[in-house]
Amino acid sequence: MIPVHNQPELTAACLRSLAASDSIGSCRVFLVDNASDPAALEKVAPAVEALPNWVLIHKGHNSGFVQATNAGIRVSAAPFVLLLNNDTEVPRDWLGKFLSTFAADARIGIAGPLSSNPGQWQGQHERILSWPQQDGHPRYRTLHWPGAMLSFFCAMLRRKMIDEIGLLDESFGVGLGDDDEYCLRVRRAGWKLALMLD
Repeated sequence: MIPVHNQPELTAACLRSLAASDSIGSCRVFLVDNASDPAALEKVAPAVEALPNWVLIHKGHNSGFVQATNAGIRVSAAPFVLLLNNDTEVPRDWLGKFLSTFAADARIGIAGPLSSNPGQWQGQHERILSWPQQDGHPRYRTLHWPGAMLSFFCAMLRRKMIDEIGLLDESFGVGLGDDDEYCLRVRRAGWKLALMLD
C-alpha cells in the first residue's frame, strides 16, 4: 500500500526496489494516487509497469496518507498488508523477513523494520540492539513499554488484526499521529508490536 502525491523520482525508486525483491511475484502492489499531476504519473509509469501485479487507485483530491492507506486496505484481501511510504526502499529479502516474524508469534499484529534514518527512533540501532530479549527471539523485539509504537513508513499489518480493530483513524487527515494512535489500539486489543532487527 503506497500512497503517493507527485514526487515521481522517489516513487519510482521505491517501486524499483520492490520489483527487484525476491518474492514480488507473490505480492500485489497498490499504488494509491492522491491526485498527482499527470506529468508525475507519466514519469512513474515505467516503474509501475515493471511490477508483475499492481493496482492503481486514483483519488480525485489529495486526501492525505491515512485516507489513501485505508482506501488500499479496503480493496486488498491479503492476509498481510504492507504500508510503505513512497520515499522508502526495501531490501531484496524484505517479504521473507516480515513473514518469518509473523510466523514466530500468532499475536504479533504489526511488524516494522529498523530505519536507515538515525534521527528516527527506529534508526537508533545501537540503543535498540542493547535491549534485553524479553521475548527470547533473536530476530525481533516486541515493544512492551507504555507508549511504544512503530512508525508506518514501513509496517506490515496482520489482516486478522485489522478485521478486529478496524482501519486507521481518518480524523488524522494527512497523517502525523495516526500510527501512534493505531499502535495504542493494537496493544489495547491484546496484539503485539514487533521491531525486526535485520
